[in-house]
Amino acid sequence: MTLFDFFAVLRIAAAGAVLLLISVKDMRFRRLPGRLILLLAALSLLRLGPELAALPGPGPAVFLPEFSGGCSEGVFCALPAEMLLGGAGTFLLLAAVTHLADRLLGRETLGGGDIRLAAALGLHLGFFPAMQMLLAACLLALPEAVIRRRKGEYSFPFAPYLSAAGLAFLILSA
Repeated sequence: MTLFDFFAVLRIAAAGAVLLLISVKDMRFRRLPGRLILLLAALSLLRLGPELAALPGPGPAVFLPEFSGGCSEGVFCALPAEMLLGGAGTFLLLAAVTHLADRLLGRETLGGGDIRLAAALGLHLGFFPAMQMLLAACLLALPEAVIRRRKGEYSFPFAPYLSAAGLAFLILSA
């Protein structure tokens, strides 16, 4: 097992445990604990683990590829920017779409915890895989949405679907 494999397995296993806790909290209390979402976001830093460990100099050299001897492959040099775009882009896009949908429908369509959870997963996946993950989560949630809509309900916990899709994409991206 290489150092990269170790950090990937550690990150995915820890993220899976946190996603399970978040899902259970959402199903039981209909609230997403901010501390667990923050922990999930912090776990994304393990993506940088192999690069930081391989560098002879200080850790910030990952952020400055021209000063780093470990970025010759090119794929890891862009990693911090990809992570930031994944987290911030997912948050901003989802917040804007949710705000627009809330205005048009006159009710809350997606809670703030779900938006933060999607953004934390965006840190792990990057922007475009995070968008695919959101689509997968929506498709997973569609049967429950249809059933609840027939009963006259409009609200249901979405974090379990985000978590399932997010964990699947984390495993597939490893």
